[in-house]
Amino acid sequence: MKQTPDTNFTQPLQDIFGDNGGSFPLIVGMTGHRRIFAEDVAELKSQTTQFFETLWDNWKKTHQKSPKTPPMIVLCGMAEGADMLVAETVLELKSDPNEMNIDLIAVLPMRRELYEEDFLPGCALEEGALDRFRRLTEQAKAVIELPTEEPLDKTKQYENLGLYLARQSFILLALCEEDTGETPKRGGSADVIAMKLDGVRANSTFGDELLDFNCVGPVFQLITRQTTSKPVNEGNLFHWIACERQHPCDGDGDSKPVSKTKSENLESVWKGLSGTKKIIQKIAQLNVDLFSHAAMIEQKLTGKHTEIERLFLEHEDDDIRFLGRHYVACDALAGHFQDKNNKSINFYWLWLTIVGCLASFCLFTYWLKGPGLQICPTVFGSNVLLLVACTLYSVCALGIIIHWFRHQWHGFYSNHHAYRSIAEGLRIQIFWRLAEIDDSVAAHYLSHQIGELDWLRIILRTMMLPLKQTLPNTGAGIKVVQKMWIRDQKNYFQEKFHALTKKSRGLRRFETPWILVPVALWAAFKIWDSTINLWWCEQSHRNSLYLTAVMLGFAIISVVVAAALSYNRIMGYSQNAARYYRMVPMFVQASELLDQLNTTGKLGRQRKVIRELGREALAENAEWLLQQQELDLLK
Repeated sequence: MKQTPDTNFTQPLQDIFGDNGGSFPLIVGMTGHRRIFAEDVAELKSQTTQFFETLWDNWKKTHQKSPKTPPMIVLCGMAEGADMLVAETVLELKSDPNEMNIDLIAVLPMRRELYEEDFLPGCALEEGALDRFRRLTEQAKAVIELPTEEPLDKTKQYENLGLYLARQSFILLALCEEDTGETPKRGGSADVIAMKLDGVRANSTFGDELLDFNCVGPVFQLITRQTTSKPVNEGNLFHWIACERQHPCDGDGDSKPVSKTKSENLESVWKGLSGTKKIIQKIAQLNVDLFSHAAMIEQKLTGKHTEIERLFLEHEDDDIRFLGRHYVACDALAGHFQDKNNKSINFYWLWLTIVGCLASFCLFTYWLKGPGLQICPTVFGSNVLLLVACTLYSVCALGIIIHWFRHQWHGFYSNHHAYRSIAEGLRIQIFWRLAEIDDSVAAHYLSHQIGELDWLRIILRTMMLPLKQTLPNTGAGIKVVQKMWIRDQKNYFQEKFHALTKKSRGLRRFETPWILVPVALWAAFKIWDSTINLWWCEQSHRNSLYLTAVMLGFAIISVVVAAALSYNRIMGYSQNAARYYRMVPMFVQASELLDQLNTTGKLGRQRKVIRELGREALAENAEWLLQQQELDLLK
């Protein structure tokens, strides 16, 4: 059983995200009690308004370099009580264009006509609940209906809603009582909070992937009393609790998996969420790069396209075209930063090699009284050569330091690999959709990881938020996927393997001079000395000349060899060649299986092959990305 409920969504993605300049929004989920005290409504509304204002201020601050700030999108179940209170708060904030860019998406736990039964007299908590529900739903930017299972089990449907809110949102806002340690009610607010902090629980009805962290994210809980529970300590009422999941290796060995900060001041609890702030900054940086390189991206979208880009951008499916535009944009950014990164690395290692050679010359000349200054004064005359060499060394070393800070500031290396991973995830998602596969790449990408790369999974999950899941069953796109992804990718891997192997072997040839060049240099001087009288040098310094020349040559060649080997490693030629070598057999096998299944017409088996290949490609890409993070020597 899949963990993520499918959605029935009829509006194209362009209607939701198309007016944001291709940027990615901040998704906030909402859960809370149905039965809240009437006298608490005003304070709860004030506190939730403050929450959205604080979140917006921090979100906007990270987009200072952008011409506009992408929206915050609030997912709301639209039940009575806390849900409707938050929905009204969001719509009021949205009505003021100068306040913030915020939107409301209504997520219904079942078909609308069945859900509306809960708002009829006899089931509703207040009069006019149905009219209020319809009014708020009509003002929402979109409505998502989760599929209704037969026979109808409303508890199960509400549990599906809680899981959807936990998985699709980055931040969860909860208006409920403080955790009492009791087993939470299925589908209740405490259950949703547990999903968001701990993932799918062992006793959950969602049974497939218990080690999955797709749900995990920060929770802002506003302590709220409900009419059916025991009295709440008045001193804790309306206090905020901020929680986020930590990596077990962070902090001391006894640190708890979930960090909690409690205060009546929202700003105080916000300051305690360092991991959440880092993820927001990463998402914002992607948006800033999308805005700042808008001209380049637009040129890429309207210019000459590859065959795959043309397929994505000109497809009849609105959602494929939308995802295709984001794929092209992220791929263009990845290519831009890759070019910058390669130039930066080339510059860095070239000047590092020069600095190493200059340092070797200066040290051997000064300490060993080399031939340039002491042995041949009639030629060089003074210490001018040493002074020039030291000056050049200082200038080049300073240039390298400045370049290091520039590389660090612009993030060429990390941005290139991160944006390439997003583009790859979007590309696999589009191919799955072409093959009519009802699945999300976000459910399989780094799903067992907690750390600084979580934001990539959040980006991919955001793009799947409103994607309609009602797909045809024609199989028309399977042959397209087989040709334009599987076969072309196999050919690409083979070509890149041979090209990178050739480059890696070329650089490894520098290992030979490590031994041979100093020996050859010493032999050349012996031959020169035996045939030609060194009239410009005194006879007593000839032995020093041989020794110094050999050692200086050995040192300079050592620097060159070390630089070449390090360049090979930082460029990842051998690592990527091995990576492509491992992937080729899998794509060959998938292509052969599809050829066999095409004759039988078994669409389900063909989709299973494509889905499994996509999951393996995502896992391999995630492993590659983690390795690249460790190889950023300039960082």
